[in-house]
Amino acid sequence: MRNSLFSIALMATCASVAALPARAEERTVGSVSGWQVSLITNGGRFMGCAAVHNRLDGATAIGMDGGGNWLLAFDMRGPNGVLPAQLNIDGRVWYFSISSDGTKVSFGPSLQIMNAVRAGNNLTVSVNGQSFHTDLVGSSAAMSMVQNCVQTAGD
Repeated sequence: MRNSLFSIALMATCASVAALPARAEERTVGSVSGWQVSLITNGGRFMGCAAVHNRLDGATAIGMDGGGNWLLAFDMRGPNGVLPAQLNIDGRVWYFSISSDGTKVSFGPSLQIMNAVRAGNNLTVSVNGQSFHTDLVGSSAAMSMVQNCVQTAGD
């Protein structure tokens, strides 16, 4: 259930809407290297696909909407709004703004960041004095599965 809600919230952000109506649904299309990959629809309309894995700090999600736009999201409590953030992947650091709904943070990463996620081992995102740590084991396989899910609309 946690994966479902996290994936739906992820796709709501990808779709650039405040919240999906109650008709939003998720269908698991597979799993790879500890990541669960799901297709998300809203009232039968394809929204995108997301891969989610849970670690000690919480869930990490890699999503892609139907337009091919990537999104990263992490379980992370904090104030609502757009906040400054720092992302560290294996010692490479980026600074940007991140959106928070109070229970998770998300952002649309650059291709450079997504390439680092695909090839990386460890990720830390820091927002508002708090940090979220996760490993990226299997992220490359998960990203490939998400891309395939979007290209085939889950079929």
